[in-house]
Amino acid sequence: MALISNTSFDIYKRRMIPVLYDWFMHYHLSYPTQTCRWGPKVEDLGYKTKYRAYLSEQVVDGLKPDTLILAHIDVLKPHVASCEAVSNWQEKSQAPYVHTIKTIYHPGEVNKVRELPQHPEIVVTHTDSPQLYVWNMDRQPDRRPPPAGLATIKTRSSRDRGAGGDKSGSEPDSQPDLVLVGHEDDAQFPLACSAGAPRVGSGGNDNLVLVWDLADQITALASTSAASAKQSELKPRCRLEGHTATVGDLVFQPRGKDVLISVADDGRVITWDLRGVGGKGGSYVASKLQDAHGPGINIMCVDWNPVDENLLVTGAQDGILQVWDRRRMSSRNDRLFTFDVHRNPASQSQSDIIHVEWHPTCKDVFASGSEDHTIAIWDLSPSRLEAADAAAAAADKDGAAAAAEAGQQSSNGAVDGGNGGGGGGGGAGEKDKEKSAPARKRARNSGVKDGAGGKAGAAAGTDEIPPQLIFRHLGHKSGRVTDFQWNPAEPWTIISVSENRLTEDYNADGTLQVWRIMDLLYRPFDEAVAELEQHREFILRGGTPTATTTSSPTAKDKEKDAMKAPGVIEVKQDAAAS
Repeated sequence: MALISNTSFDIYKRRMIPVLYDWFMHYHLSYPTQTCRWGPKVEDLGYKTKYRAYLSEQVVDGLKPDTLILAHIDVLKPHVASCEAVSNWQEKSQAPYVHTIKTIYHPGEVNKVRELPQHPEIVVTHTDSPQLYVWNMDRQPDRRPPPAGLATIKTRSSRDRGAGGDKSGSEPDSQPDLVLVGHEDDAQFPLACSAGAPRVGSGGNDNLVLVWDLADQITALASTSAASAKQSELKPRCRLEGHTATVGDLVFQPRGKDVLISVADDGRVITWDLRGVGGKGGSYVASKLQDAHGPGINIMCVDWNPVDENLLVTGAQDGILQVWDRRRMSSRNDRLFTFDVHRNPASQSQSDIIHVEWHPTCKDVFASGSEDHTIAIWDLSPSRLEAADAAAAAADKDGAAAAAEAGQQSSNGAVDGGNGGGGGGGGAGEKDKEKSAPARKRARNSGVKDGAGGKAGAAAGTDEIPPQLIFRHLGHKSGRVTDFQWNPAEPWTIISVSENRLTEDYNADGTLQVWRIMDLLYRPFDEAVAELEQHREFILRGGTPTATTTSSPTAKDKEKDAMKAPGVIEVKQDAAAS
């Protein structure tokens, strides 16, 4: 269920997105998708950068097999896109910045894709089966049909569409370069690749965490020769036993290869060390935290801070986020922060935390995506609380000044009496002043220790917003967020996808968005205010800003101006910074 109405969203798109976003691209997908992933930079094009990306299609109408897609996505550089560029789009728009390069017919729908950091052209996929598939995307043949073939496929009857069709038909699946075996039940989502070695970790419905070492196969996998493409199977190097329910997510230690953390529906957070002795999985358990989010709460996702390796973040089925110091995780009360903004008890909509991910370079920043259709960005730095207090103090000062001015006007008989006269004006000022102090206190309290030992975020169903919450992306109004990722090479740029399901699955589609919030939202408070002060008159009163230069436009300026033409950039909605 969307958080805002269509009318409100349209207003927000036109008026607020140009203010809140430095870059926003919206691309309508013909089918739902469960995953997205950045690849390496392909080319620097002056005012934009081209990146490789991996996507998937869950082909619900049966017109073709499910697909894994290699695409190139153009990302505009900071301070290039115009207001028109980021707000001139429609729900079914397909921005000209996404280019499909290759399509693979995948054996089953792709639930998750992860690349090997050592060889980003090699990716691993999860589907609804016990097997994992390894693909060399440079070597795999492109399965996109020629135009005539595509026309033939599209002439299949609407009756076949309604029935789901035959996804295999005459089109066989692509052959993976390697199959990872060992799970005893379906392994659908938990998937991670190690940065320290070509290792793959997976969790499944069999309660197991398995780890494969691809070192012996990497030469053949990375070869571009078709002669090397001989499909084989690989058994796991380690079988980790310790969970008693379906594994929800796992992550390797940043830059490491031997330590990983997993979470599951049993509420446990388990740290594994593959250097443990013995052949049984239990011997690899380095630490175990029971009921991390409370008794009976399924933990959906986890991420390990790449800058400060002592920090973890977990997300649960009830919409709660918790931040931990892994050196002190003996009980649930050891959590550092607890945040609850994705959950809305007033509605029956789901609020499962689907994915959490730390910023690649800012140690205090992470993002969380939920079934409530939103992605939240958080900043845990102490300066964030200080900035919140400074903003509240400034509001108090402005409110007091306005009240004093109103009182002065009242004493001079200058206030209209239609709504109660001058005395009412002064009274309203005092009430506003009285309201502001408790509001500031509430904001401050949202970052202090709660009764259980953690730092509590906003309580569900209240108007309180934790000062650590700096932004909420509302662009995926039509469906639940299924995946997102920070771009490792493009600071503050996120790729995100959602599945938009209507009453019938075969009418479902998806949304891809690439977005970067305005830097004023995360820069130091004083620095941001100083920049805004330079434009105070224009912000408050409008009009044409004073020119700062009279020099002739350069070629780069003309190039940027061309980008400012309405309609050049198709972009999708976006969110409210809370």
